[in-house]
Amino acid sequence: MNYRYQLRADNRLAIVPRLSLLLPTGSAARGLGTGHVGVQMNLPVSVVLAPRLVTHWNAGVTAVPHTTSYNLGASVIWLLRPTFNALVEITWRGQGGAHDVVVNPGIRWAHNFASGLQIVPGVAFPDGKSTFLYLSFEHRF
Repeated sequence: MNYRYQLRADNRLAIVPRLSLLLPTGSAARGLGTGHVGVQMNLPVSVVLAPRLVTHWNAGVTAVPHTTSYNLGASVIWLLRPTFNALVEITWRGQGGAHDVVVNPGIRWAHNFASGLQIVPGVAFPDGKSTFLYLSFEHRF
């Protein structure tokens, strides 16, 4: 369950803090979640650097009983065409003294429908070792 607050949104900068309640829907014994209630806080910021160049930044913390993890992320999106983007994303996650860094270059494209629905598929190649497929459905509300 999420609560997002539109702190600032204009043509050059967007800041939308989010607070999430994590519900114990998984089974820790089966490797499907912690089995505990948790809290997650994120601070995403988007900055338009130029008409065809956008950056996104995120800092967050997730706390469940016995575990706290931290994450940082940054991405640069090059708007090659109105419905085609090239991007690179870098993420860092730390937990219990261990950390992981992933560099993830990719592309995404949009299919716009008269109803206002936008479908955005994409593909990325984290560290050049695997393939990440992405699919988003964006609705007007």
